[in-house]
Parts: sequence; structure tokens; C-alpha cells
Amino acid sequence: MSPHRPASTLTQQGRPVAPRATTEPPTTKLYPRSNLGPLTAQSVPSEQHSSCRYAFQTCEKCVLGGGWEAQRCSRDITLDNTACWPETKGGVTVPTHALSGWGMYSPGIVCPWGFTSAAEATYGRGGFPFQYPLTSDEMAVACCPTPGSLGGGDFVPIQGLDRVQTCRMLARSGAVVTMASCSASDQISLTTLTLPYTPPAFYPISVIEIWVPLIQVVWRSSDVPPGMTAPNGEHALQTTLPGNASGTTDSGPASSNTSSADGSDNMGNAGGLPTGAQVGIGISVGIVGLTLILAAWYLCAVWYRRRAAQTTTGPSSHSEIEELDTSPRTDYRDDVAEVEATGIAQLDDDHGHGAGRHDWHKGHMASDARNRPGPPAELAGQQVS
Repeated sequence: MSPHRPASTLTQQGRPVAPRATTEPPTTKLYPRSNLGPLTAQSVPSEQHSSCRYAFQTCEKCVLGGGWEAQRCSRDITLDNTACWPETKGGVTVPTHALSGWGMYSPGIVCPWGFTSAAEATYGRGGFPFQYPLTSDEMAVACCPTPGSLGGGDFVPIQGLDRVQTCRMLARSGAVVTMASCSASDQISLTTLTLPYTPPAFYPISVIEIWVPLIQVVWRSSDVPPGMTAPNGEHALQTTLPGNASGTTDSGPASSNTSSADGSDNMGNAGGLPTGAQVGIGISVGIVGLTLILAAWYLCAVWYRRRAAQTTTGPSSHSEIEELDTSPRTDYRDDVAEVEATGIAQLDDDHGHGAGRHDWHKGHMASDARNRPGPPAELAGQQVS
């Protein structure tokens, strides 16, 4: 193995050992700040820039174990291709190892063409553990490439064992990968593959690990020109990047990682909610609406059930009273008077006073009949049975 290769490319049984992704720096190694220059506007690269998306095989004996993008051939090995980076100021030292970092852009208020924001950090508040530390009042964004022809995979910023920052993705089934390799004369050999792919006399390959240099941009609030939306680093916390084969057109390094309808990422549009928050609100509103509908349905079902129960159990007590009130009345006083008259008449006959007493009782009954209340006035003209 050539001594020019970084330790992260040492192989085991002919396969590369990729840098391990960590959330906290595993060492205390610090890198001196190397300012590559300002990055305040984007420039569309030339046609030669397409070679920056070649995935160079990480070792000669590997069978598509992985690939590094933005590389060039140098004496049978690969080094970072500085032409794939944004323009730098004069006097910057050229990197001598692949994927080992180069520096940062300050002030940098946009991501390069074809890149999008993937992580952020603010001085004194934490965030992504950048390779190049921040100073007071500074904010930083990690810019990673859009997937392009690599399909549904997304580049995610990671930090290796030596705090070296890179962007990594796993190209999966359906991805179109242009694999490259260096010859002894620094010639590039290309092979275009569509995953899954089965090399001759080898097992099928459905995943290829791709590594790309991470572009670190740094700025302060005073670096943002008047009239331009200030970058908002919290929108870059999302690490899900949009798939866009033609790259992006970004106006700021700290936007939500959501593509607009025309396929471009407006990184300066930090006024809205992140996509995750919008989705969460939409789901919450839907759940609340469904709950209200179910509650209304339940109340209606209970009301109809009670209504049906009242109908099957018969009339209420009020209707029973009305039914009793409208039934024909029986005048029991006539029967009692008749019984009394019969009894008195029998007694009079027994004592010899039957005739006089009977005449008196008839007169009394006639008088009582005349004094009995008649029907109401409105029924006076009707015949009462």
C-alpha cells in the first residue's frame, strides 16, 4: 500500500476499511484553521466538473468495495481534486492526502453549486463537531453534494477517527455509479454500473459506499449583506438531502433540506418551518379532525339508540294520563242514590210509611237531578249519551 494513502484506506482481506462515523470526536486532535477564502456567490462549473462525480475505487484489489468522489490520479493513487472545490484565494497549500480535509470558507454564506446544507454548529452552543473549530459569534454549515444519479441515497456528514470530516452515502439498488480507477500512467479507466451489479466470477453487489469531501462554510451575522435573508443554521440540522441530478441553486448555507417544485434548493429561505415540523403539524391536524368526527358519530349513535328505546317501550306517563282523561266517565252517584232509595223504600213499607217516604224521595231525586252541573257551554248544543 502506498504511504500516501491515509490510514482510513487500509484494507482487510482486499476490502477498504471506511472511516467510522461518530457523533462525538473520538480524539482531542485539533486542526489549525485554514481559511480557503470567501464564498458569497455560486458559480456554475465547467463541463469538466462532471469528472468530480466519478467514484474512484479505494484500492486496486477491491471489487467495488467503495468509491471516493472529487479525486484525481497521482502516481497510481488518488488525491483530492482541488478543481472540484469552490475557488480559493491565493497561497493556499494543496492537500497531500485524500479525504483528509483542506480548510473552510469564511465568510461563507452559500453552499457550492451542486451541494446542499446537511449539518450546522454555532459557537458556544454545540452542533456538528467540525474539523476546523469556530471562534466567537461564528456559525458553520456542512455542505454535502446532492445525490445526483446515485438515486435515493443521501449524503450525510460524518467525522472519522481523526476528526476528519467527510460526506458519506450508500448507493443502493437503482443507483447509476460511474466507477473510476487510476493506472500507472495516471490514466483514468471508467466503468458505469447500475446497481445491483454482479462482477465476473463474484457475488452480486447491491450497495456501494461513496465518500466525498465536506465543504465547511463559516460566517457571522455581520457577513450577511443588507436585504439578504440571514442564514439560519437550525434548518440545516436535518441530514436528509433532496435527490437532484442537476445539482442545486442555493442562495444561503442554512436552509431546510427540502427541494422546491422546480428542483432547486433555496437555502436562504429560512422564514418557514422545517419540513419535519410541517409534516408533524399536518398529521396532528388530521388526527384531531378524525377524533372530532368519531366523537360526533358516537353522540349521534347514542341519541338515535335512546330514541329507538323510547319508541319500543310504549307511551310515557304523560300520555297515559291524557288517555285516562279522555276516557268516558262513569257517574256512580246515581247508582248509590238508587240503592239508598230502594233501601229507604223497603224500610218505609215495613213501618207503614212507604208511600209518603217514597214520594218524598222521588221529589228529592228530581231536585238533585236539576241541580247537577250540565255539560260545558261549548257542548250545550250536542247530545250527551
